Amino acid sequence: MKNRKDSINNTIGYRLILCLMFFLSLTNPSMAKSALIDGLTYTVMDSVKQTVCVTANCHYVTEKNIIIPEKVQLDGIEYTVTTVGHFGQCDKIVSVVIPPSVDSIGNTAFLYCQNLKSIEIPSSVTSIGAEAFHSCYKLTSIEIPSSVTSIGNAAFMFCINLTTVNIPDSLKEISSSLFRHCANLRSVTIPSSVTSIGDFAFSQCSRLASVDFLSSSSLISIGKSVFVECDSLASLNIPNSVKSIGATTFQSCTSLTSVVLPDSIDVIPTRLFHSCENLQSVNIPKNVSKIENEAFQRCHELSPFVIPESVENIGLYSFSGVDTIIYGGSYYTGSPWGARHLIRGSYFEDNFWYGDETKKRIAAYVGPKSVVVVPDDVEIIGEKVFKGTHTVIYNGKSSNSPWGAKRHIMGTVIDGDFVYEDETKETLVGYIGTDSSVIIPDNVKNIGYGSFPTCDWVKTVSIPSSVKSIDYHAFWYCSGLSFIDIPDSVISIGSEAFGYCTNLSKVYIPASVTDMGYNVFVGCTSMVEHQDSVGLRDGQIFENAIYCQAEEQPSGWDRDWNPDSCKVVWNSTCFVTNNENLLSSHQSSKVIILGLKNTIVIENASEDVLVFDMNGQLIMSYPNVQQQIRIPIKSGTYIVKVGDVKRIVIVT
Repeated sequence: MKNRKDSINNTIGYRLILCLMFFLSLTNPSMAKSALIDGLTYTVMDSVKQTVCVTANCHYVTEKNIIIPEKVQLDGIEYTVTTVGHFGQCDKIVSVVIPPSVDSIGNTAFLYCQNLKSIEIPSSVTSIGAEAFHSCYKLTSIEIPSSVTSIGNAAFMFCINLTTVNIPDSLKEISSSLFRHCANLRSVTIPSSVTSIGDFAFSQCSRLASVDFLSSSSLISIGKSVFVECDSLASLNIPNSVKSIGATTFQSCTSLTSVVLPDSIDVIPTRLFHSCENLQSVNIPKNVSKIENEAFQRCHELSPFVIPESVENIGLYSFSGVDTIIYGGSYYTGSPWGARHLIRGSYFEDNFWYGDETKKRIAAYVGPKSVVVVPDDVEIIGEKVFKGTHTVIYNGKSSNSPWGAKRHIMGTVIDGDFVYEDETKETLVGYIGTDSSVIIPDNVKNIGYGSFPTCDWVKTVSIPSSVKSIDYHAFWYCSGLSFIDIPDSVISIGSEAFGYCTNLSKVYIPASVTDMGYNVFVGCTSMVEHQDSVGLRDGQIFENAIYCQAEEQPSGWDRDWNPDSCKVVWNSTCFVTNNENLLSSHQSSKVIILGLKNTIVIENASEDVLVFDMNGQLIMSYPNVQQQIRIPIKSGTYIVKVGDVKRIVIVT
């Protein structure tokens, strides 16, 4: 760091000498003048036009707030201040007001003014020099007038607290490294006047979440590494006017999920999306003929990825780290450019890539990942076709289950938006609709496992009085669900039935519910204990709470039923509690049996522990367990017996 500052100091001195020599060359050297007035130095630029440049030697600057005058007197002659020169490394300066006579802010003008918080730039200014505000650490915002037509390289580089900036529509070029390392810059609008963005212009802007291009954009070129390590940038729509994009432009944008590239580009350059590990969607324009080396390397979520037949040249390791790519073109080398799987010669229809026109074999799927219905005529489904998909519904012949999906349903009946276990339509096993308000049919008796998997668009659900049970994961990750009113016909609620319904703020549980699984409301962060009181349901309001009509805790409602300390109201005593109070009030001596990830946890045990498979075969035994035991075990369903207590446990 010291060497860097020494270098800067030497550079500053050198530049100041050059500046003075330049000014002297403009006029008769013998007539050149300069004067120190109130800590600022004024140097004559043009003796005929009577203009001066203002600079500062930090040794003479005593004021924190600098107001540059419009006019100064030198040897009895009045001069106009038209240029702001070097104020670099003046740590004392907090604010600067520039007069309307100034038309240019020179190179390194306020370089390393680390305490500069505000500056007023008048509409007379037409140019801002290179590194003009470089490393002004405390500068949080700046208003650039529309009169400015040029800004030099790295003018705002390392302005680490700059949060907002306007780019005027008078600017044609965003210069190289202009906002590089502006770590707190949140959003940028690129005006239609800009035709080029220079190298590294926004690189390392780690909180930059939004980049908007105006619809009338005339942008032609985007340089290399422009958005490197913009970790908060989630999506980008590049205007069709753009004809070239530089290498590594989006490298290491770890939050980037989707990008729309313009049809006008013909090359995907080297490392364009390298290490964009969450990238899920990007188009390859129809004119692209070449994908250069490592372009999509380590884009793990970009699978399957379709390469158009127009592509004739694919570089080394272009898709290293991508699971599956689909390519029907003629170019082929390597195996397959770093990707794990290559699918060739496929037929595309309704988000499915088939082996050929017979549509008997599915090679890949590129549609929505919530619930997928596979045509019954399909006979073969390839490996990991539905990787990342929650639920696949298929009544055909293939036995490869579940081909990468989290859940697989066979032998089902589909009626409208609902999927049933069989023709009786009594057990609901899936919802494939798009409505935000769902009314479950009256014939349903059981809302089965994962019936509404990650249906985050669902806000309300009407449960009919015919329903007797709500199974494990029934509403898992329905983050849009805000309220659920369970009818008094329901007897049991399965484990994690409402897990991670983050918008769920109130729940009514009738007295009919006598059996509840573990972690029923895990992750329901909206039901937090922050209100003074909670009203009863009948004729009264209960907010951010679970209202349980039962006078005693339902069986199976174990220690982890409510790990986020949701507010609870009991009908009998109407008290508010959290999980610790619940434990001590209701089950201090009760045996607790939990199924967790690859583990069975048993607490308050004082007898032999036996573990059976679902066929009744004994697979594990632990004699005379005292208090607690954790049993490592693979995922599945088991019967656990502790003394006289017997429980079915699901291990994830």
